[in-house]
Amino acid sequence: MDKVTIIIPVHNIIKRGFKRVLNSVQSLELQQSYLDEIIVVDSSELRQFEMLNDLLKLTKAKHYHLPLDNFNKPKLLNYGINKAESKFIMCTDSDYIFRKDFLKECERVRGEKVIIFKEVKMLPPISNINLSRIKTWNFPKSKFNQWKKLANGACQYATKKFFTENPYFEEMEGFGAMDNLTAYVAYNKGLKIHWLTQSEILHQYHQIENKMGGTNKKKFNKNQQVLEKYRKKYNLPKLLK
Repeated sequence: MDKVTIIIPVHNIIKRGFKRVLNSVQSLELQQSYLDEIIVVDSSELRQFEMLNDLLKLTKAKHYHLPLDNFNKPKLLNYGINKAESKFIMCTDSDYIFRKDFLKECERVRGEKVIIFKEVKMLPPISNINLSRIKTWNFPKSKFNQWKKLANGACQYATKKFFTENPYFEEMEGFGAMDNLTAYVAYNKGLKIHWLTQSEILHQYHQIENKMGGTNKKKFNKNQQVLEKYRKKYNLPKLLK
């Protein structure tokens, strides 16, 4: 059975964020029978890259350095995709914890013409994650309405062929409409879009989200403009059905 490569982008995370990346990688490594490799693509300045690299030596993750002045998630993901050798790839973020059956559920529904999306659950403020809890954490089933918010999925899981033929749009910055645009591309290419509800992702709490301010709003609006341009070019519906 084909296994999956996980691509995780990282950029200049604050010190406490190093532990969150480790939590995420270790939660995936609990699922080794479904996992081929984990590729962490890090655009941080050298000192931060080295600090995280020391921590990731506790794992089997491959840690690549792609220095960038600003966080460009699409560019980091595209770099990792080109490094991967697996038939299937999952692109995600650096601060998610995956329940132990997550990759199993992805494997159950994946296919040549399928793309899987998954949103996250926000984790309330706690100082430490107990790794032993990850193995048995019983998350409630998702009630996320998949199309009212378009496709704000925390991860996208599809074949490497899809990702290499349809790379992420590198003109997008930070976060915003990137996941939405990936859904539109997949929709336009005739893929079945599957929202995974049988297992959960947990978003580790970080206060920095409250400090992004106006700059992040500008990036979000720019990304939305890219999304709208693509939608109009291919005459796609505003809401996917």
